[in-house]
Amino acid sequence: MVKSSFGTRHGIAALLAAGGLAVAIQQASANAPAGRYAVGCGTVLDNQTGLVWEQDGTLAANWSTATAHCKGQSMRLPTLTELQTLVDDSSGASPPLIDPAFTAGATIAGNLFYWTSSADAKSPPQIWSVDFDTGNSASDLQSQGYYVRCVR
Repeated sequence: MVKSSFGTRHGIAALLAAGGLAVAIQQASANAPAGRYAVGCGTVLDNQTGLVWEQDGTLAANWSTATAHCKGQSMRLPTLTELQTLVDDSSGASPPLIDPAFTAGATIAGNLFYWTSSADAKSPPQIWSVDFDTGNSASDLQSQGYYVRCVR
């Protein structure tokens, strides 16, 4: 578990090993500080990470189609660590566990799994996904129909 100013993260510890240093990743929250997100024309800028996200995350597709969709927008699928920064697992949050800036009033039905670009090194060719219903991460077959949220 990783504790941040935005809540407690369950599942995979959101730590990066970079040059021998461990860096904790803060989690996004629906109660994010003012100015954390800036909504543009179909995108959301995360002023903390500098990442620009696709606002509409309602496309469901297999991993290959998801990758092609992002490339077609001059974007890419996020890494597992990048996507985890959007999980709002603050106390009392209800699904979907993501800041309202990303939902744009859209209703998402069914599972709330979103693809990442991160392969599961222990179970190739499975790919990691993030479940915005629970905040947990899981790996699954590339043929699954999960949601897509591109980034650049």
